[in-house]
This record gives sequence, C-alpha cells and structure tokens, in this order.
Amino acid sequence: MRRYLAHFPVASIRILLADREFVGAEWLKFLNDNKIHFAIRIRDNLRVTDEAGHDLTLGARLHRARRSRIFDARLGTGADAAGGPLLHFAAKYIDDEWLIVCSNRPARAALEAYRKRWAIECLFAEAKTRGLNMEDTRLTDLRKLDLLMAIVALALAWAAATAASLLGSRAPARKAHGYPARSWFRTGLDHLRHAFRTEANPPQTLCAAFKKPSVV
Repeated sequence: MRRYLAHFPVASIRILLADREFVGAEWLKFLNDNKIHFAIRIRDNLRVTDEAGHDLTLGARLHRARRSRIFDARLGTGADAAGGPLLHFAAKYIDDEWLIVCSNRPARAALEAYRKRWAIECLFAEAKTRGLNMEDTRLTDLRKLDLLMAIVALALAWAAATAASLLGSRAPARKAHGYPARSWFRTGLDHLRHAFRTEANPPQTLCAAFKKPSVV
C-alpha cells in the first residue's frame, strides 16, 4: 500500500475491500490514519472493546440478546484498543456463520460495498479452477509470469466482451434453482472456443466488441 501511495493519490481509492486474511489492528490504523476508506471482513473470534468499555469477542457481542448487529468498537483490548481508531461494524448471519465487516465508513454502506467483493472471487475462479486453470502453470521466471498474467487478463476481457456482445442487456438464462445456467464468463468463453475450433478466423463481431467503450 505504501508503494501504491508513492505513485497515486489517496483519492484514487474509492474503497478498499479485503477478506479475513487481511486484518490486524496496526493495518487498520494505518488505513484510517491515511484516510483510506475500507470495508474488510473479519473473524468472529477477534476481541474488541465497545464504547462502554466491555472487552469481548465479536461472536459474543453479536449473540447477546437484543443487541444491534451494527455497532462501533475498537479492535483489541486494554491499552491496545485505546490507541486504535473507533471503527464501525456491521454483521449478517449467512450459511451458518457470521459475515462481519469492519470499516471507517458508515456500517450499512460498508456492508453493501463489501458485497461487491464477490465479483472478485468470481474473477479468481474464472482465471483458475472454473476457467483458464492459471494455477496449473509451472513457470517460475518473473518475466514469463508477467506475460502469462497479461495473456490471462486479455482472455478474461475477451470472454466478457464476447458475452456482452451475445447477450446485450439480457441476463444469462437461469435454471429452476435460480442460479444462471452459465455465467457471463462461461457464455463468452464457450462461444470463443467454438469459434476457434470451427472457423479459420474468429467472427469479426467478437473482435469488434473491444471497440465499444461501454464494454471495455
């Protein structure tokens, strides 16, 4: 983050989203001190000190009867908590576990922003196990890995542009359980694979999709 801030202004970061691996009192204090907005998921076994001075785990705090699932607290206990910023917490109980988001922005807005992180998880899956199998590479040379990442990024963008060209404003067809039969990425990738296998050159419409500012 310090390397990023050495080249770009804080204003270029609308909000930083991260999962439970990227948490810690010192890290969150750094973000808050540098006025970087964030919404980061945290574990329910972390200890916090609420505004009344009570020291307890987030899980215990949330399971207390008639307590709001939106509240303010400081990470840590005792002197550690006293030196940290007062943060906003919002929680939802999903699939038998707590989804707890910590932020220096209003709690409800932070929880809503964090929901967008799911698109990042989908992107990772498309680049790896559900699509391009990028993790199967045995490359160790950094320059070759840079090239591989560039090619994967282009492939992902081409698949997305192809799906947008095919579907327009329509959403992918859904099955009876409500989930899409094929994702946007899979729609575009399957069409590209078919085109490359059956034609000498991919259809011009697929290449033209990159020229549309609304798609790129």
